Amino acid sequence: MGYIGSQRLKERCKTLSFLLDFITELRDVMRYTNAPVREMLNSIIRKNDNCCDIKKAFDGQSQFDNGFQKLINGFYNQKKLTKQDIESVRGFGQKIGKTDLEGQLSSCEYYISRVNGQLEIAKSEEEKRSRLYLTSGILSGLALSLFVI
Repeated sequence: MGYIGSQRLKERCKTLSFLLDFITELRDVMRYTNAPVREMLNSIIRKNDNCCDIKKAFDGQSQFDNGFQKLINGFYNQKKLTKQDIESVRGFGQKIGKTDLEGQLSSCEYYISRVNGQLEIAKSEEEKRSRLYLTSGILSGLALSLFVI
C-alpha cells in the first residue's frame, strides 16, 4: 500500500513533466513553423518515442481541444494527475488553433508557468511523502507478519 502511494507521487511528477515538455515543444514548433495544428502534432509524435499517449488521445480528433481534454482526462483516470493538476491545464486546448500565432504563443507561456507551478508542488509532495509511504508500508507489513507469527 505504501509502495503504491509512493509510485503515484512519482508518476504524477513524470506526467506533469511530460505535459510541460509537450506544451513547450508545441510552443517551439508553433513559433518556428506556424504550421497547422495537425502537422505540429505529427511532428512532435515523430520526434519522440514516448508519445503514444498523445497519439491515442488525438487520433481521430478534429479539434485540438477535444484531443487535449481526452489526454488529460486519461491521465486523471489512471490516477496520474490530481484534480488541481487538471484544473491548472484544462483551458489550454481552447486557444490552440483558434487564435492568431501571438495569442497561441502567449497561451502556451501561460500554461507552461501553470504546469511548472504544479510540478514544483508535486516534487515537494513527493519529497515529503514518498519516504513516509514506503516506511509505513514496510512497518505495517512487519506488524502484520509479527501478528501472524
